[in-house]
Amino acid sequence: MTVIAVFGSGKIDPDEPEYSDAREIGRRLARAGWAVMTGGYGGLMQAVSQGAHEGGGHVIGVTAAQLDARRRGTNPYVREEIKTATARERLMHLVMNADAYIVLPGGIGTFAELANVWEVIRVGDMPAKPILCYSEFWRRVAFELLTSKYVTMDHWTTTRFVDTPDQVMDVLHETLLSPKEASDEPYFLSNDLSAGPASGLAP
Repeated sequence: MTVIAVFGSGKIDPDEPEYSDAREIGRRLARAGWAVMTGGYGGLMQAVSQGAHEGGGHVIGVTAAQLDARRRGTNPYVREEIKTATARERLMHLVMNADAYIVLPGGIGTFAELANVWEVIRVGDMPAKPILCYSEFWRRVAFELLTSKYVTMDHWTTTRFVDTPDQVMDVLHETLLSPKEASDEPYFLSNDLSAGPASGLAP
């Protein structure tokens, strides 16, 4: 079964727009026949899990005993919980056991997940896989990093910047069903092609 890992903040409430987007993404992933794997706790992890559950999909939650005391417990939509001992083991399970990655807005933990995916691909520990950075938040954070003089990458490891659930599904269908070679340029999808260098489709 194809597994899509979704990373995102644990601090988003159900009445916030990011929650609605994540829930819709989870629902569409499930309806496409893909399993959804998250960090298993609340916030956007719960939103994606909820949507995948509503879409009839398989929901995997990867949790850690080290983190349990700081969390409110595994979210109620997880069907299969994978319990690791430490946060580091949890991180590496999420990174190494997915076919594609969706990175929703988040903080240090979410950025660590994204950075680890980039790094294990960069050093050759796993093949390039689709990485979708969702929303303007990642256009500011990730784009500035990856295009700076401080980062040298042999290729962009199929990183895409997307803004809507429709774009998420379009890219996943394109890259998972018709895989292409990794590019040396990032790809941007946006409805507003005049929004600046972080918009549109890179040449």
